[in-house]
Amino acid sequence: MIFSNLVDANLNTDFIGRNLEYYSRLASTNDEAWELITEKAPSGSIIITDNQFKGRGRYGNEWISAPSMGLTFSLILYDLKNLHKLPFMIGVSVCEALKEFNFKIKLKWPNDIILNDKKIGGILCESKNINNGKTVVIGLGMNVNEKADDFPDNLRKSAISLSMVSNKTFQRERVLAKILNHFEKNLDLLDRKNLELFKIWESFCNHINKKVTFHYNNVNVVGRFINISDKGNAIIEINNRKEEFSSGIVEINNTI
Repeated sequence: MIFSNLVDANLNTDFIGRNLEYYSRLASTNDEAWELITEKAPSGSIIITDNQFKGRGRYGNEWISAPSMGLTFSLILYDLKNLHKLPFMIGVSVCEALKEFNFKIKLKWPNDIILNDKKIGGILCESKNINNGKTVVIGLGMNVNEKADDFPDNLRKSAISLSMVSNKTFQRERVLAKILNHFEKNLDLLDRKNLELFKIWESFCNHINKKVTFHYNNVNVVGRFINISDKGNAIIEINNRKEEFSSGIVEINNTI
């Protein structure tokens, strides 16, 4: 169970996380967030569950989470601009928050959260035009106290948790609050016209200037991941020519 008073005790935000809706079991926190938006839930509201059984990832993938072990939550925000920057800001915020717990978290374009070269979390941003403004739901799933046996067989080689790396059990409310604190602190990065956010993101990226296989539109190409553009697109050098991609999946090759 998530205790809202413990989350609140660790928050230093003005509005993010101040309204927390907890559910013991829920199909999808993003779906519930959209329902609450129709009921005029305030900006910064958090929807969180101990047992998400139909979580969504990118490209229709399912996010698998063991009950009462990790964090699966969604954040509601209204009237945001520069939405293409949002997944990068969320990733940076998670890295900064977990640094407070002495973890060196890395990022894989565009929205995978990596620890010890394995996936520890993922981000799914959804937006709709409502009342002449952009309404956004940000879903985040992160492995916190899972053990290897808590993951399905097909994920055990690629997934990891904070507990598996540190041999510690974490108070999930404190981890959540730290992440939300950094979310709010970094919101102003979305409005800055310079590339500061992307530079910070690149400092956490685990495949800058590395050889990668890039999967897009059922095509696989091999190249060197250079950096990201001012639109957040991947810039990959393929056969000595730089190409830009707005979507796809990066697979890091073992050789450089």
